[in-house]
Amino acid sequence: MINTRTVLALLTVALVAPSQLRASVSPEDYDVPVSTAQQLRLGGTYSYAGSGSDTGTSDGSASLLYQRYYNSLPYAWDMNFNGVGLTRRTADGTQEGSYNFVAGSGIRKYFKTEGDLFYSGELRVTGNSDSDRPTIDATPGVGYGRFIRVTPLAQAVRIEEFLLNEGVLKGPLPKETLVALAQVIERRGEFETEFGDRYKVKWFEAMEQVIAESGQFVHGGFGAVGSLRVDEVLFQEHVNERFIGWDVRSGIRFEALTKDADTPRQDPGLSLRVRYSRPVGWMSLLDFGAQYS
Repeated sequence: MINTRTVLALLTVALVAPSQLRASVSPEDYDVPVSTAQQLRLGGTYSYAGSGSDTGTSDGSASLLYQRYYNSLPYAWDMNFNGVGLTRRTADGTQEGSYNFVAGSGIRKYFKTEGDLFYSGELRVTGNSDSDRPTIDATPGVGYGRFIRVTPLAQAVRIEEFLLNEGVLKGPLPKETLVALAQVIERRGEFETEFGDRYKVKWFEAMEQVIAESGQFVHGGFGAVGSLRVDEVLFQEHVNERFIGWDVRSGIRFEALTKDADTPRQDPGLSLRVRYSRPVGWMSLLDFGAQYS
């Protein structure tokens, strides 16, 4: 039995002014890049105050964050863990401890690299010191079709237009360069994970290198004006999200384990999602989505 049922459908047509984007490259030209990264962060604090054998304060905390992912069009997976532990001295002189954590993983894989049938799975585990045991949710699923986000390519085309207007480029970029630039843009999460607060510097350097290989820079690089324009496109200007393709996906959510033996498990829940998107050049986008759960 499914406890909740909701149906959501959305049809949109997004328009972009004809002067904004040129048509030397189309959404169909985009290839999703392979992106992978991981990070591990440890943290901790401790404070102590006392006199002789008397302890007044003994408080501490420890944290652990781990993330790892791999993303490509035919195959993607991720895993993450975020946990915090605390200890403190109470007024009656005893030491109390507590913790909480959230962990999860997911996978999506096409049965054949060039095929349309795929399977997916998600696992989520949560726990804290107030529960007898962790809570575990699992959602296996299957789907058919391919639905690709091509927003980075629209951003690459917009960056090219800005750089041409500012005289940073000698002329239009080749199609291959625009696709490669879009692939670097899509790898933003990889740069953030690997370089932290300095990711923008490394990210922009990678974009600059891609364009430099085309030989179209007037002075060998972005320069101050070009960097400002790239920043404007990626962080200030709104570029409508763009997708291409369609897919149908269904899954069943299972509550495999509850926080204690007295809490009953919820009934499995079925979900179904349909998506369709078709850009018409760079000027319009037909987008439809429906979801049932």
